[in-house]
Amino acid sequence: MTARFLRLFKSDFEPGQNLHDRLLLYLLLAFLISSFLWLDKPDRALIFDEKYYVNVARNILKLPHDPDVYS
Repeated sequence: MTARFLRLFKSDFEPGQNLHDRLLLYLLLAFLISSFLWLDKPDRALIFDEKYYVNVARNILKLPHDPDVYS
């Protein structure tokens, strides 16, 4: 029973020998690097309706906000 259970979690991940495993590592590495580089982007840019919600949150917190946006 224990051997059967362990076989369920046995990994055949071998990036040194398997091209697909190596490709997975490269894609993961590219994703992590691009995510890290994107942390400060977009600079002063908001997505979709964030302009409205961020402005309302600033208004609620009594912070300076954009008067052109309904709040």
